[in-house]
Amino acid sequence: IDFDQADRKNPDFVFHVPGTHEQNTLIIEVKGTLKYHQKIMGDFQTLLTFISKYRYKAGVFILYNHTIAELITAVGKKLKELASLPGADSVHILTIKEARSPCNESVLSHLLHGRIL
Repeated sequence: IDFDQADRKNPDFVFHVPGTHEQNTLIIEVKGTLKYHQKIMGDFQTLLTFISKYRYKAGVFILYNHTIAELITAVGKKLKELASLPGADSVHILTIKEARSPCNESVLSHLLHGRIL
């Protein structure tokens, strides 16, 4: 079983059984800066594609050096567009501003309604 050519991505971390889509578990994308909006949105699109098309159970977007509020300020309008797509309930967002600061958590679909956990 193979990926469509357009979906061939190289995520930061992938947990699966090679050679099958039956046991696809988790995909993780990690960023440390908000400078590259297009890359951030590409990461979210990859997470959604792997979940909706290739049956991954969940996706995680980890952003360090920034808060979830900063993420929303930077790309919130575009994220809200993705928040209603299939798989958005399974995309978890984790942000941490600095060492020893609390980790913020949300789910992509919650951004559609302005909910931040």
